[in-house]
Amino acid sequence: MGLKSKLKSKWLWVALIVAAGSIVLFSLLGGGTEAEVYQVSRGKVSQKVEDTGEVLPLNEQTVYLEGTGKVKDIKVKVGSSVKEEDVLLILESSELELELKDAEAKIQAAQAQLESTELKNYAQEIELAKAKLTQAEIAFNSAARDYEKAQQLYAAFAISEADWAKAKDAYEMAKASLEAAKLQLKEAQQGPPDYLIRSYQSQLEQANLAKAHVLAKMEKQVLRAPFAGVVLEQLVDENTLITPATPAFIIGNMDELEVKADILADEVHKLKVGNQVEVTGPAVNEQVILGQVTEIAPRAKTVTSSLGVTQKRVPVTITLKDQSAYLRPGYNVDVRIITAEREQVLLVPDTAIFEYEGKEQVFVVEKGKAVLREVVKGLEGDSFVEIKDGLQEGEIILAKPDNNIREGLKIKPKALQGSDFTVQ
Repeated sequence: MGLKSKLKSKWLWVALIVAAGSIVLFSLLGGGTEAEVYQVSRGKVSQKVEDTGEVLPLNEQTVYLEGTGKVKDIKVKVGSSVKEEDVLLILESSELELELKDAEAKIQAAQAQLESTELKNYAQEIELAKAKLTQAEIAFNSAARDYEKAQQLYAAFAISEADWAKAKDAYEMAKASLEAAKLQLKEAQQGPPDYLIRSYQSQLEQANLAKAHVLAKMEKQVLRAPFAGVVLEQLVDENTLITPATPAFIIGNMDELEVKADILADEVHKLKVGNQVEVTGPAVNEQVILGQVTEIAPRAKTVTSSLGVTQKRVPVTITLKDQSAYLRPGYNVDVRIITAEREQVLLVPDTAIFEYEGKEQVFVVEKGKAVLREVVKGLEGDSFVEIKDGLQEGEIILAKPDNNIREGLKIKPKALQGSDFTVQ
């Protein structure tokens, strides 16, 4: 750098120092530095944790298919209102219908067999058995007479032994036939044997079970709404081949909505169940909808933001006290959780407090000059802070001190915009 440049730079610094000194001198001797001021007053302060949340139905459920086959008919669409047990979807069931017909035919056959064992159905058999018994008695009486006659003739040596034996055999056969006919009549009169009835009953039970099994499978081919609500999402299309446990729809109750918010783990310690919540934002037309914290998850989860920032956040559930026509599941909203409130406390703008030499400080205007004052902060609201110690109600402080303000500097007060305080 040449001598000329060095001299020019030196005079520039001298000019700046002189200008700064002139400003300070003017402030001390003249009208002072104009600065916005605020009169310390009492009011209400609310400490809040702010974040975003998602509106969700209080009762939301994914409905799964239990049947199998091709989707035949979808009865609803997204946005449809449904009642409990309304049909949502039907699967193809032609093969099951054939199985049902087969099961019903087997039931009819088993019923017919069982009905045939009823005593009334044995009347004809009883009459037939009686007729056979009568025939057997006639045949027996005839054989008995022939045998008696043969015995007499054999004793008189009038017939051979062979003829006598033949008459005797005929008598024994007629006697056996008579006993058999009596037994047949007795069995007919008693009805069918128990083992046969039990066999037919078992066949009928098996046929009914087979039908019930087919009907159960056919019922699974029809998907019904588990509760009244609105179809939020459709997950299958017609003619799609599906298997059991395939998700088909998401249904939610639109009458009861809640908000789920993931709060930074560093701020969750401020929260507790029962905290009041203000829900707002563009999605609800900037309305303020009141709610309440009803659940705080016991553990944090790792969440990566859209900007790639990884954070630890805790899921918090907010139940809405009010409903709004603007609220819809899936909307993002702003949530302000009121973690603490105090009434009638000393308040100052948060812009008035700054850290100096490791302490929280404000500038108090005393006798027209800026004086440093150490303060103790309490609750911090949106734009005002509670002062627990260091200030008195009615004192005047600088609302927005900047780096040009020094202790002892003469101040020309200017009322803070929006403040009730009027500069005298």
